[in-house]
Amino acid sequence: DRVGVERQALTLRPDLAAAQRDERRADTETLLQRSFRTPNLIVGGGYKRTLTLNGVVFGFSVPLPFFDRNPGGIARAEAARRQTANVSLATELDIRLDVQQAINAIEVNQARVRYIEQDTLTNARDARDAVMAAYQIGEAGLLDYLDAQRSFRETLRIYNRALYERRISDFELVAAVGGPSVQP
Repeated sequence: DRVGVERQALTLRPDLAAAQRDERRADTETLLQRSFRTPNLIVGGGYKRTLTLNGVVFGFSVPLPFFDRNPGGIARAEAARRQTANVSLATELDIRLDVQQAINAIEVNQARVRYIEQDTLTNARDARDAVMAAYQIGEAGLLDYLDAQRSFRETLRIYNRALYERRISDFELVAAVGGPSVQP
């Protein structure tokens, strides 16, 4: 079924996995940039010894400027996050399109193979056999027989080409899914 094949493609395709990984990285970067809005207070302490005095020292520091809310870093991270989300969505849509086109190609090529098998190839074989029977009893000439044989071989060539294109469409579906696929 198409939905199952599409779901499998969305699970297996490495380009979508990479786009989703980039999207998670951009989300993390946005959170990091937002965390820079609040200044980090640094508290320290230690032991101080001078010639005759020993003491404990405590201190803290606050980075300046106080009111830097990191708007530039946050804006850049948000823009990168939106961009990676769009790339991820575009990749997903491309995968869905690839799968749909591959399934459509399989259906079209399968219908073509069935048509050639049922109508064209059967008719060409029957015509060739009829001319051959007529040739054997002397009612048809050698050129008629050779022409019927050529026509049958041409139809067989077209049939083999259709089979080849059907197999190629199978491989295109495997490529669109990113691994072994189920039949649609």
